[in-house]
Amino acid sequence: MEKIRVVILGTGFGRSVQAPAFQRHAEFELLAIAGSSAGKTRRLAGELGLKESGADWRELVERLRPDLVSVATPVDLHHPMMLWALDHGANVLCEKPTALHRFQAAEMRDRAASLGRVAAINHEFRFFPARQLALRV
Repeated sequence: MEKIRVVILGTGFGRSVQAPAFQRHAEFELLAIAGSSAGKTRRLAGELGLKESGADWRELVERLRPDLVSVATPVDLHHPMMLWALDHGANVLCEKPTALHRFQAAEMRDRAASLGRVAAINHEFRFFPARQLALRV
């Protein structure tokens, strides 16, 4: 089985949580990380053992053609990044909050459906014991 090739957009949560998770899972291959500062992103990519990084996320996605783009940036960037990634052949995993408002979220969902791609939201803390307790109370 071929690995799912991933590019992460975002050097905060994307670097500290998502990158290690993708690297630990045998079915994923982390190709690159993109961030707003080329120097910082290059340094973080080196720490992760990645050969590819950059501040121009569009160029990175277009050149590497990943199967999955993980969007872990500030929320105001989620909508344009997800739509662009979907339009350029990738499935997308997006951090929450998904969008600035429900109209953006609906457009993101509809675009993925019309292209036959997956658009998912990451709810990584849903099984934490403290959250489960809070839901029960």
